[in-house]
Amino acid sequence: MKIAIYTQIEENYGAHDWDGKGSCPQYWKMKGGNTYIIDMVSVEQATDSEFWDAATQAITQSNESWQEYVIGSDLLDDCEAVTMDPWESAIHIGPDVGSDAWLALQTEVNGEYNHLAPEVAKKYSAWKLINGEQEDFKCSLEFTNGKILPWAEACEYLSELRAAA
Repeated sequence: MKIAIYTQIEENYGAHDWDGKGSCPQYWKMKGGNTYIIDMVSVEQATDSEFWDAATQAITQSNESWQEYVIGSDLLDDCEAVTMDPWESAIHIGPDVGSDAWLALQTEVNGEYNHLAPEVAKKYSAWKLINGEQEDFKCSLEFTNGKILPWAEACEYLSELRAAA
């Protein structure tokens, strides 16, 4: 089985000019959301409210300027497709055994709905989620020629490719 969790993100535009004194102005604007997928879920996990609470706690976040919260979820058979918009790239998450963190992995395929350079085929991102906060973020790019490099090296390589063209 797998679990799909759908979120809504909101940004408080009132916080941008706030000086930190008094109450923060409230001007929340919807900013899309994410689809998180937990693969290889056991029956025990699927029926354990603590497991669901831990997953929700890992991905939700709220502060004066930003919030992400759960708006829905599905428990699916492995053969069922997760409902997503075509421009979305799912974030696969799972508990990091022995810690309070959850590991997150996302693969973004460059195409009609993406913003990557044309020389880039895919972007791979990995991070830890702890109470809605991202830690240890890592990113690498796969180029159309099959070469995969970590972000800093990929940026240098992209400059070299463009200089050679």
